[in-house]
Amino acid sequence: MPILDIYSFMLVLVRTSGLVMTIPIIGGANVPARVRVGLAIALSLVMKPIVRTDGIPTDLLPFVFTVFKELLIGIIIGYMVSLAFATIQMAGSISDYQMGFGIVDIIDPSLYFSTPIVGRLYILVASMIFFGLDGHHIVIWALKRSFETIPIGGMVLKDPLLFSISRAISNGLLISFAIAAPIVAVTFLSDLILGIVVRAVPYVNAFIMGFPLKIGIGLITLILVLGTIIGRISGVFGDGLASELSRIIRAMGG
Repeated sequence: MPILDIYSFMLVLVRTSGLVMTIPIIGGANVPARVRVGLAIALSLVMKPIVRTDGIPTDLLPFVFTVFKELLIGIIIGYMVSLAFATIQMAGSISDYQMGFGIVDIIDPSLYFSTPIVGRLYILVASMIFFGLDGHHIVIWALKRSFETIPIGGMVLKDPLLFSISRAISNGLLISFAIAAPIVAVTFLSDLILGIVVRAVPYVNAFIMGFPLKIGIGLITLILVLGTIIGRISGVFGDGLASELSRIIRAMGG
């Protein structure tokens, strides 16, 4: 096997590994390391034929620099997928704190941090929607698109890349608040009404009444708007994810 083919496969494996290890569900701590390594190697073997070997450095220092660039490409693509899940998790966390569940956290090994109850529910729903909408196919397509758009060692760090990342983060924040808005609005109104009641009837214990009241109203609201929430989550993992990945890949390619 020519030496350039070996070098090119190593660099393809580096980019693919950076992607696999940063994607939730697939690259989470609950997935065995052998599975993640095997998946990275399998994807690298599939992507290798579309990679050009011209321009691949063979000297040590340029090769090491190229390895870091390829790893960064994979991590950024995986980060964009992780950002989609973080958007959903943040919406759940906002809802949890408004409902009073903020003190109850569940350790989530797929996301490397703890999530409250409603946040965990949103993540489970998002995971099912991710695979139901072939989100894993979108990730593989993004990896293929990256090799077609960004040649080995051809990553460009310029303002468009930073702008694309900041835009994705701001869009994620807006989507998080949009998903959590119904529960936030209803619990705010319940707090307002409870405050009026306590002002009118001073001997009423606001804490004892307010805590179960907010939980009950929040759960009822969650049940009523769950269909809308699922629709918004589907938008995140449908065309939204594909367009954000396409935009970030174009930015990295210059």
